[in-house]
Amino acid sequence: MCLSNSSLNTYTSGTVKAINVEEGAYVKAGDVLIELDTQSIDIDVEALSQQKEVLEAQKEIYTMIKNGEDVSTVDLTKYGANLQPYILTIIDNEKAYQNNLSILESTKENAGLTRDIAQIKYDDYNTNPMISVAEFNAQKLVLQQAENEYLQAELNILNAQTSYSEQINSNISDINSKLKQAGSELEKYQLSLDYQKVTAPVNGYINSIAVNNVGETVTSAQQIITIVPADAPVEMACYVKNMDIADITVGMEAEIKLEAYPYNKYGTVKGTVKYISPSSFNSEQLGSVYLVKLDVDNTNPNINVMSGLSGAVEVKIGKQSVMRYFLDPIVKGFGESFKEK
Repeated sequence: MCLSNSSLNTYTSGTVKAINVEEGAYVKAGDVLIELDTQSIDIDVEALSQQKEVLEAQKEIYTMIKNGEDVSTVDLTKYGANLQPYILTIIDNEKAYQNNLSILESTKENAGLTRDIAQIKYDDYNTNPMISVAEFNAQKLVLQQAENEYLQAELNILNAQTSYSEQINSNISDINSKLKQAGSELEKYQLSLDYQKVTAPVNGYINSIAVNNVGETVTSAQQIITIVPADAPVEMACYVKNMDIADITVGMEAEIKLEAYPYNKYGTVKGTVKYISPSSFNSEQLGSVYLVKLDVDNTNPNINVMSGLSGAVEVKIGKQSVMRYFLDPIVKGFGESFKEK
């Protein structure tokens, strides 16, 4: 008798950290069956997560500066101790910029006063007939120099503002790029973490487990567990000798008596022939044989059909004649034989 199994393989090599099921256990789709050690991945994920947290905090402060908000009043307590040094560095740089800007504004203001005084004196010279041409031209030059110094002070402020704004935008852009990269790497690490878990793809029963102890090493793509799906069809595969194959046809009903369940106590299991191989092949034990498959319809509540059971089958020939065949254990799948009794 044979149940269609689902074989589960590891995605990667590693060391077994936990075995959460045992053979024969019922599992649901998505249940974690085997876990591999994730210590090295966990360390990388933690480091990357902390880096991402720092970047997000920096971006928040830089964005406040870009929007013209006063970051000197930022409540540092809302940030973790590991983030505060990064925040303080940005705030200190902002303070230094504002101090420098104040100096430039003061220089501009003084240059404006000097220019205004020079303008007043120039206007006075221009209307005073007692002022010589040489004195007038000298004052005109003073006014021009004062005007140039004022314009230079304005330009210095504009350059400082432009440079700082560009630096803030560049920092934000750089952070966005790093955040995107960190997010992509975290997704890869998350996939790697998922690969450290062998999960059930379907509801069913654990048929076999290839690892027995925590700490065992497994290789990539190693078959580690087989599951018999809960809704898997039950099949029987047998060999029939050449001399008997003419009496077997698709659709024939069969009655199966299992050794593990004495029929006089538990009853039998019904089956129907569904496949006969088109040609024979040689079996070392039986000689020339045909492969025959049967659908098993287990409506007997007293019998739990599972892989590995052996017994005998009776196939009805016509109305009265019955041919009986022994069944070898069916754990190998479509491979054991009908033996004429």
